[in-house]
Amino acid sequence: MQTTIKSRIITAIMQALASIPTPQNRIKTVRPNNDYTVQGTTSLPELMVIQGPEAEQARDAIGQTYQFDVHVKIWVPHPAPPTPRADYQYEDIAASVIQALEDPNLLSGLATLVLVA
Repeated sequence: MQTTIKSRIITAIMQALASIPTPQNRIKTVRPNNDYTVQGTTSLPELMVIQGPEAEQARDAIGQTYQFDVHVKIWVPHPAPPTPRADYQYEDIAASVIQALEDPNLLSGLATLVLVA
């Protein structure tokens, strides 16, 4: 079966993010999901890749241009207040996600990636 461009993009993103879990950041898993409200399933941090629907942006004689959103959710469980929230901020994990997605070889000309937070 032939794979779609969208599935090749998602596969490349999943492979890039698979290198992020380390013993230091304790990320248990990187998994796909299609629910924007998804929550983690373990007591350890997780990365969840959420893909949105496609929308046609342009069409001409040689083809179409589509856009779809991909959200990477960083799930970090934390105790209830009054525990200070600053104790559960993981800038290093966020930086690793950004670095993995900014790799110039990630999509090898297959698509254009725009990062926003």
